[in-house]
Amino acid sequence: MEENNQDINLAKVIFLGDNNVGKSSILASILNWKTSLPKKTIISRIFNKNDGSGEKVKINFYDTIKDENYDNINPIYYRHAQIAIIVFDVTKRSSFEILPEIMKKIKENAHSSIILILVGNKIDLEINNTRSTTKEEAEKYAKNIGAFYIEVSSLTREGIDDLVNLMINKIPKPDPNNQVVTLQAIQPLQTNFCSRITCGAR
Repeated sequence: MEENNQDINLAKVIFLGDNNVGKSSILASILNWKTSLPKKTIISRIFNKNDGSGEKVKINFYDTIKDENYDNINPIYYRHAQIAIIVFDVTKRSSFEILPEIMKKIKENAHSSIILILVGNKIDLEINNTRSTTKEEAEKYAKNIGAFYIEVSSLTREGIDDLVNLMINKIPKPDPNNQVVTLQAIQPLQTNFCSRITCGAR
């Protein structure tokens, strides 16, 4: 039986970050996809909140293609987004250093109430002493921009469940402006979906 959207809080979550930091791989891990993700701009999934309320939330995940950096993203990508997941690679210093530029784009295009989650990916590579950004440094930056901070490995799924729980519990309640209708009216972006297999990124 099809879910009744009137009983479900509908949300838009966008992924941002430098190329090859693992944005699509994190999304694949969130969705428990074991194979290539479908080539879509938007992928939807319904989650049950884990706060005992019995509430459900349907999230439309938006991901950018591999060769599309933050300068080339269409402003409509940010529109109506409740959460921005900003990803950097803890082993790639440059992906951390461009975060202020990504934040500039968010401030220019997204609503001021957007919830920010900064995600340090590829912590599984710490065992090889290849880390270039410390956890303390990342936490300090997250605090400065008003973001939550979490570290994950899209390869081993370490931290992924914590990211999901944080995300679904921080999605705001629907406002009186009929949020479901507003979000469903968004037209899909004219771009290809990038998966870890098609793009070769972790």
